Amino acid sequence: YIVDDPWGGEGMAYRSMDDLELDPERHVSGLGTKLERLSEAQLARVQELKARVKDMPAVLANSDYLTADRWDAVMVRFLIARQWDLDKAQKILLEAMRWRQRRPAHRWFMSEEASGEPRFTLFQKCSETGKIRVPGRDRHGRPVMVFDNSRENITDPDAMMEYLAWNMELCMRTAAPGRDKIMLFMHLKDFSMFNQPPFSVTKETILILATAFPESLGTCVLYEPPMIFQRFWGLVSPFLDPRTVSKVFFLRGSIDEGSHND
Repeated sequence: YIVDDPWGGEGMAYRSMDDLELDPERHVSGLGTKLERLSEAQLARVQELKARVKDMPAVLANSDYLTADRWDAVMVRFLIARQWDLDKAQKILLEAMRWRQRRPAHRWFMSEEASGEPRFTLFQKCSETGKIRVPGRDRHGRPVMVFDNSRENITDPDAMMEYLAWNMELCMRTAAPGRDKIMLFMHLKDFSMFNQPPFSVTKETILILATAFPESLGTCVLYEPPMIFQRFWGLVSPFLDPRTVSKVFFLRGSIDEGSHND
């Protein structure tokens, strides 16, 4: 549908849920879960990417993430994210590994670090309001992550990103067998200039979704976004990969059981 742009534009097109046609490979289970379906040429690129990066410092520093049983699947995700371009896939893979050196969310599930101070206290504080939460899986077996703009209780950008990283890792670990994508629901009814996140948070959120966890987004639903958010989306979306933008849908109206949006 088209909404008028109050800043003088001719209006912008937004995809509603009525436009959604669920494609199993794009929205539910990517090729990373179906390695047997890769062509010989694709398998060759997976092996070449592995050979290129396996001895690089950022990769070696994340050897506990890039374990033998997940190497190929991880490589496939980065290659798909860059249309099987080896140079581009290598670039974002290294960016992702450097990000994991700063925020090693996978290690918070492998040790007692997350349950010790101060991280346990931080995550406990972040989870009190349900600002970011993973309530379960949808009918397709995808983990559902909820961003609720009306429940902000943390003002420290670094804390926000630590908690988001932890929840993204949680999603990837709780997907149903054969599923590797998430359903992201963003509750934006109370979004305003006064509670919008700092630009640094927006920037790293994009980094997390598009680079650190490439090809992990199945569907993103933006619920009841006000006009100010639509302007915000117009500024941010050009920085996103077109594949990611194509998975974003706007939703308005009731979401009660039995409603049109149910």
